[in-house]
Amino acid sequence: MKKLLPAALLFLSLKAYPQILIGNANNPTSAIAFHPMLDCNPPLNMVSFVYASTPAGNPAKVFVNYSTNSGDTWQNVGNTIFNNPSPTSPPQYPNTFIYNPPGNTIADSAYLHWLSPVQISGSYQAFRYGSSLPANLPSTIINTSGLPGTNLPVDGVITQQGETYILFPPVASGSLTVADSVHILHGVWNNTSHDMIYTSSSLAMPLDLGGNNVFNYRTGGIAFANNGLTGYIYLLAHHEFSFATDSSYYPIIYKTTDGGLTWSTPSVINLNNVHSILLTSPTGKYSAGFEVDGTVDANGDLHFVTAVAPLLANNKMDVNGGQWGLFDIYTDDGGTTWHAELIDKPQTNNNIYGGGITTYSRAQASRTWSGDHLFFGWFDTDTLSFGTSNTHPNFFVKGYDLNSHQWTTTVNKTSATTASALCLFGIVAPYVLENGTQYEIPVTVALGSSGPSIPSDYYYLNNLFIDSTTFNQAGNPVTLSNSLVAIEETETQDHISAGVYPNPANDNAGFYVMSKTNTPVTYELVNSLGETVYSSNDKKLKPGRNDFNINTTSLKAGIFILHIKAGGNLLSKKVVIKH
Repeated sequence: MKKLLPAALLFLSLKAYPQILIGNANNPTSAIAFHPMLDCNPPLNMVSFVYASTPAGNPAKVFVNYSTNSGDTWQNVGNTIFNNPSPTSPPQYPNTFIYNPPGNTIADSAYLHWLSPVQISGSYQAFRYGSSLPANLPSTIINTSGLPGTNLPVDGVITQQGETYILFPPVASGSLTVADSVHILHGVWNNTSHDMIYTSSSLAMPLDLGGNNVFNYRTGGIAFANNGLTGYIYLLAHHEFSFATDSSYYPIIYKTTDGGLTWSTPSVINLNNVHSILLTSPTGKYSAGFEVDGTVDANGDLHFVTAVAPLLANNKMDVNGGQWGLFDIYTDDGGTTWHAELIDKPQTNNNIYGGGITTYSRAQASRTWSGDHLFFGWFDTDTLSFGTSNTHPNFFVKGYDLNSHQWTTTVNKTSATTASALCLFGIVAPYVLENGTQYEIPVTVALGSSGPSIPSDYYYLNNLFIDSTTFNQAGNPVTLSNSLVAIEETETQDHISAGVYPNPANDNAGFYVMSKTNTPVTYELVNSLGETVYSSNDKKLKPGRNDFNINTTSLKAGIFILHIKAGGNLLSKKVVIKH
């Protein structure tokens, strides 16, 4: 347990405890994307960090460092755990997870697990992974397995039960109108091999393309509750043209209650009600954007932080300072109702490096092990002396108490340190360390890196404390439930899927059917008495998306079931009609 610091000395401690060097790389590419480079296990006071480096003319290497005393000192710094023998298949964007065996209370008996996608013939087709006890590093088991698709993972998590879930973004199908699915790698610990065993699965995720055939997906993540069974996939994407304008992104949520064996149909969240908070959109419309990161609280409810910006008359997002904000989008009833709480308004927007690399506020979510306190951290330049780009960021954080519903004020935790204005490519751990009445937030940065092709030093920012007595600010959330559109989506084994929109419907109920082949289809609408109130003639599905419409003006308000028969498959959808 780290020695507690009196609240009066916290400011001085930040000056007295400089950042700790934990790695050198030829560039900070590992930290560009939001993936789990930094993990934390509070019961063990253990923190781990992973990164890759590709020295000029040499194969890529993977490094894993760790601390067993809450980040005060670090072990295995600079020692290679994986030296890739082939320069044509380099490992990149590695992930790290701390696996704690059931009943273990000793950090040295926990395993450090790492996973890294590798390139084969120019695309990401496989990944290397391994695990090791701390004392055995830098030696580690090295395994190889295929990737589900050719995209890099966007997020990953290890549950408190020790199972890993790695999320891969949607992959465009042969259709020009939709994406095919998201992919998930699921790792379960094997006590014989002392390593994870991975299997992959996919989840149907039809998404529209924009008018220029650009895939309307921004980013996403995955998070699980304390029980390891309740979890959420959250995406920023564009699911339906009838729901929002072409250029907007909005949250799309899937939920599981059985550890990922099955997932719910997606819920789609309309963000326009944040207008009552921001009051900055001339159109009254808003879009999510930039990055997203989530966590699940003690009640099993999802919170995710993302930027929300107004849409201008030309459907472009207004990213000028003061016009947009970082929001906690959350549910307090398992996903039926959604709310938005303004966290803060960063004053700078994006910083564009060479090679098209763009970094925004890098907003990230953390929590206590129990989930009763949540923390939202981001990186922003605290002066406009350098312009409106986020070129000299500090680390900001704001906390939330789930029991009292009180917030802290926003705190700039690096303004009084030698890391001030140098916190580039910041990564925040998914959990915080608890020291009595103080919460310590693990953060790493590529200190002062001037771009993705410049050699960088990775530092751990030690002793970033939030005191429990500072949760004393009331919140002011806005409810998004009145704008919620639930698009129910199911898929058969023959990859026939369907969705209803809008739902509830008024005078017209639209639905679509996705098919991989030319397939005959019929459909009927049945009321609560089992009476067929509408039936179709035989129709033909073409490959891709097929849209249909039912005029419901003559039907009484109520709940109906839409039965769709396609190619020997039966899909049943609930349709709510309101007049």
